[in-house]
Amino acid sequence: MKLWKILGALVVVAALSSAAFASAAKLNLNSQGVQAGSAIVRGCQGDAALSVSYGTHYDNSISAFLVDTVTVSGIADACMSTPSAPRATEVVLTFGPPAGGSQNLGLKTILGSSVVYNLPPGSQPSAADLTDVHVLIK
Repeated sequence: MKLWKILGALVVVAALSSAAFASAAKLNLNSQGVQAGSAIVRGCQGDAALSVSYGTHYDNSISAFLVDTVTVSGIADACMSTPSAPRATEVVLTFGPPAGGSQNLGLKTILGSSVVYNLPPGSQPSAADLTDVHVLIK
């Protein structure tokens, strides 16, 4: 009987230890801070949604629509630049096959509720290959 109590206690200790390690490896997303495993991390933006759109034009020489502008809008007032706290957006475009890879559009200072990136000729990707847009507010 005493052996069963000891084994039972060991099983309980092992289960509690496993639960503690498991909860340390899994972090939940909330709007208060940066946590692992999340695609969206909110800081100054809070719960307000960002909107990302892009403009295209048709290039006859390659018979394709090319992305020439990317606009990030809906930027919260708390994310606006001030002289003492400059803020910027960084946009990265991601492409699927066959092009693959990504293109960093760089940093733009936030001066209003939207930021427009104008892509110069030669750096305009095919709209058909665009699969994802990542926005970071710094």
